[in-house]
Amino acid sequence: MKKIRTAIYSFLLVLSFIFSALTIPLSTGYDLGVHDASVFYSTQYLMQPTELDEIHYALQQVRNMFSQQQIIYFLPTSPPFPLYAEPVYGHLENFEAQTTLSLLTSQIVDCEVNHEFSTVFYYGHQNMRGVGLPWPERSYGFVEQAAPDADPETVGTIWDSDIYYAPTVDNHHFIFLWTCNSGNTAGSLDPLHGMPISWTRQNLSTDGYHDPDESSYCFISFQNHSATFIENLGVPNQIYKYWMVFFYYYALQLQYSINDALDYASYAVGYDGGWSDPDNRLSGDGYPYLWYGGGNLTEGGYWGKMRIYGNGDIHLPVTRGEWVT
Repeated sequence: MKKIRTAIYSFLLVLSFIFSALTIPLSTGYDLGVHDASVFYSTQYLMQPTELDEIHYALQQVRNMFSQQQIIYFLPTSPPFPLYAEPVYGHLENFEAQTTLSLLTSQIVDCEVNHEFSTVFYYGHQNMRGVGLPWPERSYGFVEQAAPDADPETVGTIWDSDIYYAPTVDNHHFIFLWTCNSGNTAGSLDPLHGMPISWTRQNLSTDGYHDPDESSYCFISFQNHSATFIENLGVPNQIYKYWMVFFYYYALQLQYSINDALDYASYAVGYDGGWSDPDNRLSGDGYPYLWYGGGNLTEGGYWGKMRIYGNGDIHLPVTRGEWVT
């Protein structure tokens, strides 16, 4: 049975490549107002030149994988005949180096009103502010687009409360913020703080890998400091950008769950034990990631680890077949 399922999916995947090549321009974003949504954001603030290059290539690669996910409609003949296709992600945008509060808010509203399942990826830096509670219960934010050497006083922040108070945020089911500290806490509503609860409006499990809840939401970010895409992850010729691209490859092209994609991305970069490998610098005990200096921090190693909130057993919407009725 597993071989049959694999063969069917391989057939659908080949068809999806054909249809996506015919219908979807890969170099630009689009919003067709149907089905699901995926949106990418980043900032140039405090980035190294080589890091900006890796961000560019990673976001392009992953966005293209999203664009290849197709709903293929078949006539109920024998054998079934593929008639036409529509993109699974009818809203797909890459706002590399364009992140602003107004843009993010408008995208959230569009995704909530016109789409069924939404994902977000952001790469950049963060801010935090107190809410009268002990550490790590803080209000967290991530920064808007700014030049790499911009004056910190001029760089805007998008706060967790900005996201929570955007209209009806409840269909953003998978959020991946590659930034420091946004994974420190699940947060709460009294007082309002925390990225996981602000994006999902759910009280998520604090360990979505080992102890997933039963929700349809998953949130990933870093506790304390985050690694940069250009840092080596302790395996020859492997950097964190490769891990990120592999993660989406397994989640989209091979239809793995979030947790399985965490495992297989880790295998792919040389961690033989997957996500649970004791040498995996993203999980377990974490690692003192290299920082190149800037943003009130001197150059050096700063400890952090990736955190998985909610239900890591969920799957992203991917290529599928449906009958024409």
